[in-house]
Amino acid sequence: MGRTPTDDRVDTIESLRPHHRAMARSLTAGNTPMDIAKRYGFTPAHITKIINSPLFKAEQQRLEILTEKVLIDSELLSLQPRAVEVIAEEMFQDVPSARRTDTAFKLLDRTGYHPKNEQKGIDNRRYTFVNLAPMPGENPEEAEKRIKIIRDVVASEMKQDAIEAEFRDLDREAETQEQA
Repeated sequence: MGRTPTDDRVDTIESLRPHHRAMARSLTAGNTPMDIAKRYGFTPAHITKIINSPLFKAEQQRLEILTEKVLIDSELLSLQPRAVEVIAEEMFQDVPSARRTDTAFKLLDRTGYHPKNEQKGIDNRRYTFVNLAPMPGENPEEAEKRIKIIRDVVASEMKQDAIEAEFRDLDREAETQEQA
Protein backbone atom coordinates (compact mmCIF):
# COMPACT_ATOMS: atom_id res chain seq x y z
CA MET A 1 0.00 0.00 0.00
CA GLY A 2 2.56 2.54 1.06
CA ARG A 3 5.87 3.23 -0.54
CA THR A 4 8.56 0.71 -0.11
CA PRO A 5 12.27 1.28 -0.64
CA THR A 6 12.04 -0.66 -3.91
CA ASP A 7 9.50 1.72 -5.48
CA ASP A 8 10.72 3.22 -8.75
CA ARG A 9 8.88 6.45 -8.03
CA VAL A 10 11.11 9.52 -7.77
CA ASP A 11 10.26 12.46 -5.55
CA THR A 12 10.64 15.15 -8.17
CA ILE A 13 8.45 17.32 -10.36
CA GLU A 14 7.95 16.26 -13.95
CA SER A 15 7.10 19.68 -15.39
CA LEU A 16 7.28 23.27 -14.26
CA ARG A 17 3.86 24.70 -13.64
CA PRO A 18 3.16 28.42 -13.17
CA HIS A 19 3.26 28.12 -9.38
CA HIS A 20 6.66 26.38 -9.61
CA ARG A 21 7.98 29.32 -11.64
CA ALA A 22 6.54 31.73 -9.07
CA MET A 23 8.24 29.75 -6.30
CA ALA A 24 11.55 29.95 -8.19
CA ARG A 25 11.15 33.72 -8.57
CA SER A 26 10.34 33.98 -4.86
CA LEU A 27 13.39 31.93 -3.90
CA THR A 28 15.62 33.95 -6.24
CA ALA A 29 14.26 37.13 -4.64
CA GLY A 30 15.56 35.93 -1.27
CA ASN A 31 12.60 34.22 0.34
CA THR A 32 13.29 31.11 2.40
CA PRO A 33 11.73 27.71 1.69
CA MET A 34 9.68 28.17 4.87
CA ASP A 35 8.32 31.49 3.53
CA ILE A 36 7.41 29.77 0.27
CA ALA A 37 5.73 26.88 2.10
CA LYS A 38 3.56 29.31 4.08
CA ARG A 39 2.71 31.39 1.03
CA TYR A 40 1.65 28.45 -1.17
CA GLY A 41 0.17 26.26 1.54
CA PHE A 42 2.60 23.36 1.12
CA THR A 43 4.54 21.57 3.79
CA PRO A 44 8.23 22.44 4.12
CA ALA A 45 9.07 18.85 3.13
CA HIS A 46 7.11 19.19 -0.11
CA ILE A 47 8.80 22.51 -0.88
CA THR A 48 12.18 20.86 -0.30
CA LYS A 49 11.29 18.15 -2.83
CA ILE A 50 10.27 20.78 -5.37
CA ILE A 51 13.39 22.88 -4.76
CA ASN A 52 15.66 19.86 -5.14
CA SER A 53 14.06 18.83 -8.43
CA PRO A 54 16.41 19.16 -11.45
CA LEU A 55 13.76 21.12 -13.39
CA PHE A 56 13.30 23.56 -10.53
CA LYS A 57 17.05 23.99 -10.10
CA ALA A 58 17.40 24.71 -13.83
CA GLU A 59 14.61 27.31 -13.62
CA GLN A 60 16.20 28.93 -10.59
CA GLN A 61 19.57 29.05 -12.35
CA ARG A 62 17.93 30.65 -15.41
CA LEU A 63 16.32 33.27 -13.19
CA GLU A 64 19.60 33.99 -11.40
CA ILE A 65 21.35 34.53 -14.74
CA LEU A 66 18.52 36.76 -15.91
CA THR A 67 18.61 38.73 -12.66
CA GLU A 68 22.37 39.23 -13.03
CA LYS A 69 21.88 40.43 -16.61
CA VAL A 70 19.15 42.85 -15.53
CA LEU A 71 21.42 44.20 -12.77
CA ILE A 72 24.29 44.72 -15.22
CA ASP A 73 21.95 46.43 -17.69
CA SER A 74 20.65 48.59 -14.86
CA GLU A 75 24.17 49.65 -13.89
CA LEU A 76 24.96 50.52 -17.51
CA LEU A 77 21.73 52.50 -17.73
CA SER A 78 22.71 54.43 -14.61
CA LEU A 79 25.88 55.55 -16.43
CA GLN A 80 23.92 57.06 -19.33
CA PRO A 81 23.62 60.54 -17.79
CA ARG A 82 27.38 60.75 -17.33
CA ALA A 83 27.98 59.55 -20.91
CA VAL A 84 25.72 62.30 -22.22
CA GLU A 85 27.54 64.83 -20.02
CA VAL A 86 30.91 63.69 -21.37
CA ILE A 87 29.73 64.07 -24.96
CA ALA A 88 28.28 67.51 -24.20
CA GLU A 89 31.49 68.59 -22.45
CA GLU A 90 33.66 67.33 -25.31
CA MET A 91 31.59 69.26 -27.85
CA PHE A 92 32.88 72.49 -26.34
CA GLN A 93 36.53 71.50 -25.90
CA ASP A 94 39.20 72.84 -28.25
CA VAL A 95 40.89 69.42 -28.22
CA PRO A 96 38.30 66.76 -27.38
CA SER A 97 39.42 63.50 -25.81
CA ALA A 98 38.72 60.80 -28.38
CA ARG A 99 38.97 58.10 -25.73
CA ARG A 100 36.35 59.64 -23.44
CA THR A 101 34.00 60.44 -26.30
CA ASP A 102 34.39 56.97 -27.82
CA THR A 103 33.71 55.32 -24.46
CA ALA A 104 30.64 57.50 -23.92
CA PHE A 105 29.24 56.67 -27.37
CA LYS A 106 29.88 52.95 -26.87
CA LEU A 107 28.03 53.02 -23.56
CA LEU A 108 25.09 54.83 -25.13
CA ASP A 109 25.04 52.39 -28.05
CA ARG A 110 25.08 49.44 -25.66
CA THR A 111 22.20 50.85 -23.62
CA GLY A 112 19.83 51.60 -26.47
CA TYR A 113 20.93 54.87 -28.04
CA HIS A 114 22.08 54.09 -31.55
CA PRO A 115 23.39 56.22 -34.41
CA LYS A 116 21.06 58.81 -35.85
CA ASN A 117 17.72 57.63 -37.23
CA GLU A 118 18.31 53.93 -36.63
CA GLN A 119 14.96 52.35 -35.86
CA LYS A 120 14.41 49.44 -33.55
CA GLY A 121 11.13 47.66 -33.05
CA ILE A 122 10.02 46.36 -29.69
CA ASP A 123 6.69 44.60 -29.97
CA ASN A 124 4.52 46.97 -31.99
CA ARG A 125 6.30 50.14 -30.93
CA ARG A 126 8.97 51.91 -32.95
CA TYR A 127 11.57 54.22 -31.50
CA THR A 128 13.82 56.56 -33.44
CA PHE A 129 17.09 57.23 -31.68
CA VAL A 130 19.13 60.31 -32.30
CA ASN A 131 22.60 61.25 -31.23
CA LEU A 132 22.13 63.41 -28.19
CA ALA A 133 24.38 66.41 -28.52
CA PRO A 134 23.94 70.17 -28.44
CA MET A 135 22.88 71.72 -31.73
CA PRO A 136 25.26 74.28 -33.25
CA GLY A 137 24.83 77.59 -31.46
CA GLU A 138 22.61 76.10 -28.77
CA ASN A 139 23.09 77.23 -25.19
CA PRO A 140 24.87 74.30 -23.42
CA GLU A 141 22.60 74.53 -20.36
CA GLU A 142 19.46 74.41 -22.52
CA ALA A 143 20.95 71.50 -24.47
CA GLU A 144 21.58 69.56 -21.26
CA LYS A 145 17.97 70.13 -20.16
CA ARG A 146 16.66 68.96 -23.56
CA ILE A 147 18.96 65.95 -23.58
CA LYS A 148 17.95 64.96 -20.06
CA ILE A 149 14.24 65.04 -20.88
CA ILE A 150 14.70 62.96 -24.04
CA ARG A 151 17.01 60.50 -22.32
CA ASP A 152 14.73 59.97 -19.32
CA VAL A 153 11.59 59.38 -21.37
CA VAL A 154 13.16 57.02 -23.89
CA ALA A 155 15.24 55.14 -21.32
CA SER A 156 12.31 54.41 -19.03
CA GLU A 157 10.09 53.20 -21.89
CA MET A 158 12.84 51.11 -23.46
CA LYS A 159 13.93 49.56 -20.18
CA GLN A 160 10.39 48.49 -19.34
CA ASP A 161 9.74 47.15 -22.87
CA ALA A 162 13.05 45.29 -22.98
CA ILE A 163 12.49 43.64 -19.60
CA GLU A 164 8.96 42.60 -20.58
CA ALA A 165 10.16 41.25 -23.95
CA GLU A 166 12.96 39.31 -22.29
CA PHE A 167 10.61 37.68 -19.79
CA ARG A 168 8.20 36.75 -22.62
CA ASP A 169 11.07 35.22 -24.61
CA LEU A 170 12.25 33.24 -21.61
CA ASP A 171 8.74 32.00 -20.87
CA ARG A 172 8.30 30.93 -24.52
CA GLU A 173 11.64 29.14 -24.37
CA ALA A 174 10.64 27.35 -21.18
CA GLU A 175 7.29 26.33 -22.69
CA THR A 176 9.10 24.96 -25.74
CA GLN A 177 11.40 22.94 -23.48
CA GLU A 178 8.41 21.61 -21.55
CA GLN A 179 6.76 20.45 -24.76
CA ALA A 180 9.91 18.65 -25.89
